[in-house]
Amino acid sequence: MIKEYFINPFIYAFALSFIFLLFRRVHKKSLILIIVFFYLISTPLTYNLVNRVWNIEDSKDFSIPYEIAVVSSGVVDHTWYRSKRAQYPGVEYVALNQNKERIFAGIHLLQSQMVKQLYFGDLSVGSFSETEVVRNVVLSQGVESERFVVYGEVNSSRDEAEKFQSYFTGVPPKRFLLITSEIHMRRALDAFHKQGLYPDTFSVNRISPKIKLKTFLPSHGGARANKIIFYELSGWLAYYFRGDI
Repeated sequence: MIKEYFINPFIYAFALSFIFLLFRRVHKKSLILIIVFFYLISTPLTYNLVNRVWNIEDSKDFSIPYEIAVVSSGVVDHTWYRSKRAQYPGVEYVALNQNKERIFAGIHLLQSQMVKQLYFGDLSVGSFSETEVVRNVVLSQGVESERFVVYGEVNSSRDEAEKFQSYFTGVPPKRFLLITSEIHMRRALDAFHKQGLYPDTFSVNRISPKIKLKTFLPSHGGARANKIIFYELSGWLAYYFRGDI
């Protein structure tokens, strides 16, 4: 447990920065600002605190099964398929990314009969179809093909909301479930609200609210997590100023 702190390069970077601060008298204020900024973008504490304010409390209610659950796309490692898949012909392998829990949750709800149908957008990057990969994963778990519904071409959370709304020729369902990552839920939900749709929410990829010693320590994991926060905040702001939410 202790050794993970000693192999963390960020800790050494901070130690050297503080040593430099102690023994150099020039530009102390600038160096302090740099250290604080570096700390904030590389510590899990930033992600933890921002997420407490940013996340949305789940409203799921399984006392009555849902007819429909919409799963946000973006669960497949596109880069692997485009750059490495051809290196392993004949090998059956599925490369999902850090958002894979979205589709796992959907499969679980189908198998447990808490959801009757799973709706997933038709997402393609060039000639590669994420949706086909996801469909194969879902069907491989014994789910009937008619329970996996592709509802329209999508490339963003805004598209998912718009295409889901337009998929229904009549009145769209009033009660359905939206499944996505905890950090992404606010942007996805606001996009659905813009279309006059008010789904119940089921967040996955949740982080523990507990704050431990390593939460305060800068790390590559903290930097990756904070990159996700920046991505979601900037995405939400872009939607807001474009009038998409």
